[in-house]
Amino acid sequence: MTFLLFINLSALTIVPQLIAQRSLLGEYGQDLGLWGLAGILYLASALVKLLLEDALLSTVSSSALFALILRCSLGLLDAVALAIAISRRRALYTSALVVGLAWALMDAVSRRLLVFWFKAYGPEYVSEHLDSALVSQLTLVLSISIAVLVAIVYRKSELRSTLFPWIVLGVSIQPLVDFLSVPSGLLGITYGIPGLALFVGGVLTFLVAHRARSVFIGDAVNTTAVGTAKK
Repeated sequence: MTFLLFINLSALTIVPQLIAQRSLLGEYGQDLGLWGLAGILYLASALVKLLLEDALLSTVSSSALFALILRCSLGLLDAVALAIAISRRRALYTSALVVGLAWALMDAVSRRLLVFWFKAYGPEYVSEHLDSALVSQLTLVLSISIAVLVAIVYRKSELRSTLFPWIVLGVSIQPLVDFLSVPSGLLGITYGIPGLALFVGGVLTFLVAHRARSVFIGDAVNTTAVGTAKK
C-alpha cells in the first residue's frame, strides 16, 4: 500500500468523524474532560476485553463460534464504560453524543489508522483496508446509537428490559463484522465473501440506529409535553 493510499484511507476514516462532531455538537463538543475520560475508558475496556479473551480462549478448547459468542459477550463492557462516562455530566444526551463520538474516534485511531500506517509500507494494496475504512463509518453511527440507548436506559430505568436487547445487539455488531471479514469455516460454511461483513454490519447498524432515534425522539416529545403541562 502506497503512502498516497494511506492518506486517502485515513481521510475516509477521519473526515466523517470531524463532520459529525461539528454538525452534531458545535460548541458543546469542547468538553475536553469528557473526551479524555471517554478515551481512557475506551482503552481500559479494550485492555480488559483483550485480557479476558486471551485467558478464556487459552484455557478452553474453543471453536470459531465460541470465540464469536465470547467477543459479543465481552462487548457489554463497552456499554458499562459508556454508562460511566455519560453519567459524569447532567446533560445526558449531550454527554451521550460526546462520548459516542469520542468512542468512534478512539476506535478509528487504534484499529484503523495505526493499521493503515504500518501497512502503508507494504508493496501491495489489500481490499480489506478499504473495507476497514468503510466499517469505521458504521462504527461512528453505532457508537453514537449505543451511547444514546445507554443514556436513555440510565435516565429511565423502566425502559431497561425493552432497550437492553438492542444494546446487546449493538455491542455484538463489531465482533460479528470482524468474524465475517476473515475467511473461516463454521458448520461447513466458508466466510470471507467480499462485502458480506459490510452489508450485514450496515443492516444491523441501521436497525440499532433507527431504534435509538425512535426512542430518543419519543422521550424528547414526552419531556416537552410534560414541561408544557407544568407551565
